[in-house]
Amino acid sequence: MSVSNSLPVIDSVTIDPNPAYTDDDIVATPVGWYDGEGDPEKYAYAWYINEVLDASATTNTYPSSATIKGDTVRVIVTPSDPYGAGAAVSSGTREISNTPPTAPGATITPGSPQPEDNLVCGLGTTSYDADGDALTYEYVWYKNGVLTSNTTYTVTSSDTAHGDLWECRITADDGEDTSAYGAASVTVSDVSSPDAPTIDSIDRYTNDDDVDLTGTCEAGCALTFYFSDGTGSWTEKDTCDSDGTYDYTTYVTRGYDTQVYAICKDSAGNNSSASNTVTTQACTPYDTRENTSGYGDSGAYAIDEWATLTDAGTTTITVTANALDSTDEDWYVISTLDNYAADVAAGRNAYNFDAELTAGSGTYSFWIYKGDPDPTYMECASTYSSTGYQEFNYYQQDLGEGVHTIPSDAKACSGAGNSSFNQCTDLTEDWYIKVMRNKSASASCDAYTLTITNGL
Repeated sequence: MSVSNSLPVIDSVTIDPNPAYTDDDIVATPVGWYDGEGDPEKYAYAWYINEVLDASATTNTYPSSATIKGDTVRVIVTPSDPYGAGAAVSSGTREISNTPPTAPGATITPGSPQPEDNLVCGLGTTSYDADGDALTYEYVWYKNGVLTSNTTYTVTSSDTAHGDLWECRITADDGEDTSAYGAASVTVSDVSSPDAPTIDSIDRYTNDDDVDLTGTCEAGCALTFYFSDGTGSWTEKDTCDSDGTYDYTTYVTRGYDTQVYAICKDSAGNNSSASNTVTTQACTPYDTRENTSGYGDSGAYAIDEWATLTDAGTTTITVTANALDSTDEDWYVISTLDNYAADVAAGRNAYNFDAELTAGSGTYSFWIYKGDPDPTYMECASTYSSTGYQEFNYYQQDLGEGVHTIPSDAKACSGAGNSSFNQCTDLTEDWYIKVMRNKSASASCDAYTLTITNGL
């Protein structure tokens, strides 16, 4: 008797991978082979791409080179033995998914940035997209490990500081999927010395012991001022403003030349070179009148601090002051009185206005104005020397031989009605005195003393 052959069967067919991408080979795996005679497994494969049979594909693998994104792939597997073919079984359909682009390479320029540098993130290597899609690149920045809102490829220097760790991450986008990121990082390190600060010019000699120091510096740097004078040396601190300037007030000891220079240290600890050095001296004695704006600087604002100076000869006005350079001048007004009645009674005029530089005569001189500070009232203008007066007298000359007798002193005092008296005239007057430093004298704290009397 003959025995009939039973044809093989399979339960199902799977295809992998899942999901499948353009660069993946698709592999079919029959599941559940059964043959009643125990014949060895044998399969025929029919691959359908977009439901069209690809007769060239006859193995269990469908090559990635034959697919693109969006294709659908399935396979029909037919089991067989030496005697015939069993029932064909179809796999499910697999769609070829979009392949994300590869991660790009990232670089940051400059590689060793300083705080004044912009950071520029660039593509070290471009991404590859297996599907040939057009790619766009997206940037994010992390500062000290914290995500920032910056999505451009540049960080401006105004956002960086010494010691900051900046990381740039770049991803590629093909319109459907985003790649893994490529990253680069740098640490901002300030290794450059700041520019040397500057100190603006200050008065070489001054009546103020408070000195206002101003100048330029690197914004935010720590300023150290180095002072020295005849008593020693010391330092004082300030901080440069955000606009790159400073305004610092210090106090100096009167009577000493004080020198000062500055050094600036930035936040990274870099020191600048030294600034220029400036020198000042707060004068002694202290001329208090110089600290009132306009006071004594012109005839219109002449210093008038004294009672009327009579011709009794018992009062002395003493003024000690200074004029620090040849452009400076001090004005005083002295009111004087000539006691005419007493002069008539005495037979001679006691009025004798005397102004003298009793100190500082080698450095200073003065001009005298009679009754008005206008130049037309300058005494002895026609014979005035460019160096001015050292001493000035104004008095009534004795007309006789010194014994006040007729006939030598025949002119009587006005209104006296007595020809036995000397000539007498009322010399009551306001005198304006302008003291100035001689143009030949260099600027200094040298003081002068002006001594003023009236009377025999």
